[in-house]
Amino acid sequence: MRERLTAAREIAVDLESHSYRSYRGFVCLMQVSTREEDYLVDTLELRGALHSLNDVFTDPRVTKVLHGCDSDVLWLQRDFGLYLVGVFDTGQAARVLEFPSFSLAHLLKSYCGVTANKTYQMADWRLRPLTAEMITYAREDTHYLLYIYDQLKSELEACQRSAAVWQRSAELCRQAYHTVPYSPSDHLTLLRRQNASTLTAPQLAVHRALFGWRDGLARSEDESCAYVLPNHILLKLAQAVPRTAEQLRLLCHPLPPLLNYHTPSLLETIAAAADGTAAAAPDAAATAAAPSAAPPRAQYPQPPQPLPSAPAMPSGGSGGYGGGAG
Repeated sequence: MRERLTAAREIAVDLESHSYRSYRGFVCLMQVSTREEDYLVDTLELRGALHSLNDVFTDPRVTKVLHGCDSDVLWLQRDFGLYLVGVFDTGQAARVLEFPSFSLAHLLKSYCGVTANKTYQMADWRLRPLTAEMITYAREDTHYLLYIYDQLKSELEACQRSAAVWQRSAELCRQAYHTVPYSPSDHLTLLRRQNASTLTAPQLAVHRALFGWRDGLARSEDESCAYVLPNHILLKLAQAVPRTAEQLRLLCHPLPPLLNYHTPSLLETIAAAADGTAAAAPDAAATAAAPSAAPPRAQYPQPPQPLPSAPAMPSGGSGGYGGGAG
C-alpha cells in the first residue's frame, strides 16, 4: 500500500476513533483512497508500523484530501507520530464557497447523489472483525472524496478562491498535539453548559471536588470522564450531597461500574467538600510546515461508482483491506 500511495498524486484520508473507554482516546481505523483503490488500515494491529507513512503524509507533491481534518491532524500526531503536509480540506472549501452546509453528507449528496449512512457514526470501531456494513460505511468516507475534491477545486478556481482553502488547510495542519492539564476551574465551564447556576456554596464545593476526583480516577484507569461519572450524574450528586452508600444508590440507579467499586472514596470526597475540609484538588499529572499547493491533476469524468458489498475485514494478518473502487 505504501508504494502505491507514494506513486499517487492525490490520496483521500479519514480516521475512525474511540474515546468512551479511554482517557485520551485512540484511532481504531484509517481509511485511505487513491483514484483506483480503497484501503482500510487496522491501526490497532499496525500501530507500531504506521510511522512509515510519514514519507507520504509529509510529501507536498502528494495532495492529502480530508474532510474536517481538525481532529485528524492531532490524532495522527498523538497515536502514530504522523504529520500532514499538502492538505486540501473539503470542509474548508465548502466554507469558502459559502455552501448552505459544510458537512460531508451535503457534499456527497450534491456531487455524487449519495445519501450518507450515519448508522455507524457512533459505532465501536474497536470491534474485530468489522462487519460488512461497517466496512462499507468506512469506505464511503474516502471513496468519493477525490471526485469531490476535483469538483470543489474547479469551482474555487473559477472564482479565484483556491488559495484561501489551501491556507486554511495549512493552518489546521500547523496544530501541535499536547496533553491538556487538569484545571479545577473547568468545572464552572461545565456548569454553565448545563445551565446550572443555582447551586449553593456547599453544592458548588462538592461539584468542584467531584470534578477533580473524576479526572484523577479517569486518568489512573484510562477511562473517559463520561464513563467514570457522566456529567448529569455529577450534577445530581452535587445537588443532593449523598452521605451514605444507600443514598448514593438511590440517586444513581444503576450505579456506574467504577462508582460502585470506588464508593468509599467518592463519599469521602463529597463529605470533605460539603463540610469545608477538602484541600484544593491537585493537578493531575499531564504528559504530554505549511503545505504547498499541488498543481492541477487529472479529474474524474464522472462520480465514482457506488460501493459494492464488501467482505468482512480479516481480524489479523496484514491488518488492512484493499478493494478496487471505481
